Amino acid sequence: MPVRYGQVLIFDGGYLGHGSVDNVSGVTRVSLDMRFSYKKATTRAEGVSLMDRIIQVADANPEVPPHCAPAVLPGPATGDEEEML
Repeated sequence: MPVRYGQVLIFDGGYLGHGSVDNVSGVTRVSLDMRFSYKKATTRAEGVSLMDRIIQVADANPEVPPHCAPAVLPGPATGDEEEML
């Protein structure tokens, strides 16, 4: 899936094979690999709810372009915020 300058692609790399093409542009390209999980998650299934929440928030905010997820997940404080990495 092509990703243009300024776009973000969020996917589960554990389920989706992925890679990149050679950079022949002469301009430096940067790729960031970030992983998020709940501290208390002990199985892969327990971590799935975090990705579901990111998608839910992105879908619920039409002002956010579909290729971008919000940096901060809005919502009521639960008191467990420190449990998230």
